[in-house]
Amino acid sequence: MNRFQLNSSTPALILSLVLFSKLTVGEDTDIKTRIYQIPKSYIQVLSTIESQKNNIGKQAPILPHDSFAPNHSERWRPPSGKSLLESIGISFPDETSASLDLHKSRLTVSHFPSELQKIENFFTAQKHNDIKQIYTLWESIELDQALYLKWTTSQQVAPDGAKLRDQVQEWLKQDLATIVKISTVVSQSGNRAESKSVHEFIYPTEYDPPEVPNEVTLSDGAVAPVTPATPTAFEVRDLGTTLKVDATIGADDQTISLNLDLELVELESMEVWHKTIEEPKFHTHLPKFYQQKISTQVTLLDGIHSFLGLTRPLKAKDPKRSTPVVLHFVRADISYFYDWSIVE
Repeated sequence: MNRFQLNSSTPALILSLVLFSKLTVGEDTDIKTRIYQIPKSYIQVLSTIESQKNNIGKQAPILPHDSFAPNHSERWRPPSGKSLLESIGISFPDETSASLDLHKSRLTVSHFPSELQKIENFFTAQKHNDIKQIYTLWESIELDQALYLKWTTSQQVAPDGAKLRDQVQEWLKQDLATIVKISTVVSQSGNRAESKSVHEFIYPTEYDPPEVPNEVTLSDGAVAPVTPATPTAFEVRDLGTTLKVDATIGADDQTISLNLDLELVELESMEVWHKTIEEPKFHTHLPKFYQQKISTQVTLLDGIHSFLGLTRPLKAKDPKRSTPVVLHFVRADISYFYDWSIVE
């Protein structure tokens, strides 16, 4: 039979175990007070759970101006913070408390850290049933090609692009890079959204040819009349920035799939058709456009940049850049319509 034997080190060992036990227990025995800002939809959920546990049916909508119960036979009493939290398994021993300010939608709780964590876990779980929106941000940043190549030869471009975007931010601070365009749009999951900052450029695409009369009598050095080329059909081209995106939130509420069409269009020049003909009346002018476009599908994490690729601009924003390139980044953030926060 094993027996516990005392020796000279036993008192020190016992003292150490006691102190460790007190420290471990003390971490969760100190009552802390937190104030939560919560949407009224969370209060409604808690109230419904409480009603179902008490077998009193569905709870009436909780609004600050509601003063009567649904049947108007008795005055309706707002729920207490303590009773709402008890409905999700939070017990309240001595020196713990909870109060609800319905008008400010604030819940004040004084409890042990482990119980506060349970409350916060409940609030976080409600976000999965919440209305979600996606903020998509597209950034176009110009820098010198040599600067980009120097970085890529010593660094690996990660799939999320966050490391490269952080480096670009440093280049922006040092005036080594320039923001060309920024575009953002908000959408719900699964819906297409579009953001445009453009000028409509209208130009002719079809002409009736110039005409010279079959017979004409000229005198005193008169010139035969000529009817110039006449436009008969027109098209419209958007000059500027266009962002089209289909955004879908993954089942884990952390990943976002984007189907993107990004476009930068500029008018490069007006080209003269039939340059070999000297007579200007026989000339037609056609526009020449310069386009930077990226069409792709990417999956990224909530709030993390993704690098889409690079294009070459028509002209450098900074004349010192001999070989400019434009890096394109996208970031998508999930925003919850009803969210909670810790006030203090």
